[in-house]
Order: sequence, then C-alpha cells, then structure tokens
Amino acid sequence: MDEKRLFATNVLPFRLEKQFIICPVYVRKEERTRGHVFVVMLSYIIVHELQKLWAEMDLTVQEAINELSTITCNEIRLGGTSFHQIPQPRDLGATLIRLANVSLPNALPCRNIKVATRKKLPERRKRFRKQ
Repeated sequence: MDEKRLFATNVLPFRLEKQFIICPVYVRKEERTRGHVFVVMLSYIIVHELQKLWAEMDLTVQEAINELSTITCNEIRLGGTSFHQIPQPRDLGATLIRLANVSLPNALPCRNIKVATRKKLPERRKRFRKQ
C-alpha cells in the first residue's frame, strides 16, 4: 500500500494529535524513511484504538499509559528457583486492563537477562569501539 492510501485510510479519519506529526528525520535510505512513516502511522492507529477502548474513562491515552506504567513485577526466590510475580494493579489500572480485554499473567519465568538502558548503552558502545 502506498503512503497516500495509508495516510488517507488510517490518519485522516482520526483527530490528528500534535505529538505524532511526521517531522523530518535524518534518514537517507528509502527503506528507513518508509520504516519511519510506518512506525508513525502505527502509533496513530494504536492511539486511536486505545481512545476507543477507554472512551468511558475521563483520561487521556497518555494519562492511562502513565497509570499502567505503575504496574511492576517482583522477583521471588524460593530455594534455587526464582520467578517474577505481577501484583494486582490499583483499581484504575485494573479497569483500564479490563476495558482493553487484556489479562496479566500471575507469574513470569526469571531469565536473568541483562538489559542495556539508554544510560548504560553509550558506555557499552565506547567499550566496543576501543577493541
């Protein structure tokens, strides 16, 4: 599907939000530009769907996502076994999850995988460049 049809079918019916404007990006290759446009269009679709799901709530999508971001997981260790347990969300978070027809698992296996955050990534890149 070309960009014009994608834009006409997925963006024009929505109320455009300023935070999702396609601004110039510093990519030169066509496939990267298409990838950028795809991600922006996908974000429009996701925001639109969340607005429909949470229409009865007196919240913006950003406020709802901020509430959902308070849901954490706790690592539980029993002997040599460990797992991540997801506690019950607060009332508002539980309502948002229910309206989105999502169910959270009670526990997740513990994989002990190290994740590079934005703060750690530059240091990690420097180490690779020195070699």
